[in-house]
Amino acid sequence: MLELNNKDLKITKLIFQLPSYKRIFVYLIISSFVFGVASSALNNKTTLLETFIFGGLEGILFFAVPAVVAALFTTTFFSRKKFREKVKYFEFVSLVCAGIFALSIIFGSIKLIPSIDAVQPIVLMANALIYFIWFGALFVVLNFNKWKAVMASAVHPLLNIAFMVIWSNFGVLEQSILPEPVSAVIKLVAASVALLLAFWGIVYLINAPAKKNFGITVMHVITLFFAQFISGSKGLEEIMGSLGENTRTVIGTVVFKNKKNKIKAVLMTPAIHYGPFGNLGGSEFPAYLMNKLDSELNTITIAFHGTANHDFNPVSSYSKYELGDKFLHEARAQKNYSSRMGFLSAKSGRVRAMGFSTDGRAFISFTRAPENTEDIEVSAGIALRNKALNHFSDAILADMHNCRVNETKWSTGSPEYFEYEDAIEKLKPSESNSFKVGVAKNPLEGLGVSDGIGGGALRVIVFELKNGRSMCIALFDANNIVPKFRDYLLSQVKGFDFDYFELYTTDTHTVNNLSNVHNPLGEKVDWERISTELRKTIANALEDLEECKAGFSTRQIGIQVMGAGKSEELISTINAIFAIGKIIAPALFALAVLLALAIMVML
Repeated sequence: MLELNNKDLKITKLIFQLPSYKRIFVYLIISSFVFGVASSALNNKTTLLETFIFGGLEGILFFAVPAVVAALFTTTFFSRKKFREKVKYFEFVSLVCAGIFALSIIFGSIKLIPSIDAVQPIVLMANALIYFIWFGALFVVLNFNKWKAVMASAVHPLLNIAFMVIWSNFGVLEQSILPEPVSAVIKLVAASVALLLAFWGIVYLINAPAKKNFGITVMHVITLFFAQFISGSKGLEEIMGSLGENTRTVIGTVVFKNKKNKIKAVLMTPAIHYGPFGNLGGSEFPAYLMNKLDSELNTITIAFHGTANHDFNPVSSYSKYELGDKFLHEARAQKNYSSRMGFLSAKSGRVRAMGFSTDGRAFISFTRAPENTEDIEVSAGIALRNKALNHFSDAILADMHNCRVNETKWSTGSPEYFEYEDAIEKLKPSESNSFKVGVAKNPLEGLGVSDGIGGGALRVIVFELKNGRSMCIALFDANNIVPKFRDYLLSQVKGFDFDYFELYTTDTHTVNNLSNVHNPLGEKVDWERISTELRKTIANALEDLEECKAGFSTRQIGIQVMGAGKSEELISTINAIFAIGKIIAPALFALAVLLALAIMVML
């Protein structure tokens, strides 16, 4: 739904990757030990060694134990079937809340005004805040039922009160820290209700603009964002569907058959965008389409990034099944094949075009490397294809999407656009010859989305004309390439001595998520390993060369996509709400805290 980037969607700055549950547990024990030592040093007149040992152990028993029990209980209550996978999220909330509880004990023990004992209201207010944090985590971030969240959020603060009662009876805590237990629970409930009322007030205020503009609630969108990030939920597709629109786009297919009439390779180029991120919309399309046709046709398939931006994100991930069937039909239905090919290459300004023609039909791809090479918007893609049709009987256009530099964008009519037009105008097919094709794929075992590699991994196709000239296309199922890494890989393959060689990516957004909104190839992988695998795959494709013929087709299909400007409009609305919320939310929350403190004093 959204073309996520750090500059556009401000809420992504709040997202970060949690460590493992084992590491969080260690953090909880260490922090509780430290807090225990600090609390003991403030309240007891003991030796330094006793303060360190006994204070630290008391901190673990007093702060860590209720936190661990709360984490285990809520994980079992909400995610019993995925306990090991989900426990770190509940454990992290417990860690934060244990820190708040410990700090309230410490600060409450520091009597800034000797005549006023503020420890009771501070400690109870801290536990009301703990309730609120648990509710926000369970309902907003983890997307659980709000009434279950209301009940489960009480576990940790009630455990804290229970442990306070137990330890005060053993003389570890001063009796003055906690009022009579029933009174403490009543005050806790009253303060928690005050905070929840402030929460619902904030929700009401921030939801109003989005409800008016889109008929959706921002809170619902935010909870679904977190749900996708944490569990891969596809709930966001419901909202994408409500905002989307039906349209038509072009899919292009090139099929190569060998002398045995067996399909050697398939090139597919749908004019859609493989986004927005994770497993939503079209993000997983490239890997699915390539693997489907590989399996069905016993061949090697390469899926290119068409001339489309995030306006053409499919709203449903299930569209991949229909699209896969359409490409499968196109591949099987090819009838008119040509055994001759000519290479295409031209440059205008920063734009370089590269491809091939067969029987008057052209496959043309573009890059602006070393300048930023990102999406080509739909209107520009249509105009450029029409330009190509002035010189060829049919044309498939692809974006190499192979140089990630910055966020600069261009549109139809801009100086950049006319460089693309001029490059097409300069395309003159080389002498048409019989040709050979060799293909290979490499699963890049051990690498995955966190490394910037999608399920389609690496695919290479080599063309060799009868006159000896050659072209190689190497495509990674990735979301763009780090410029220096691109340069490095190009330098590593010079020994193959191709007349034309270029790196491509599918622009899959499956490698992107809310905590890592940009994940271009080369940021996290071992450069030398990728270089080795690329050279090996190219060598395999060269060994696979055999005479072929090419079938070429384009057709229009219907698909539901986000639509022009919808992503930017929604991002702008969320950012405006986020900016306003940063002012309104603290003010309302401060009033709620004051109200809660007043209630506790009066009760």
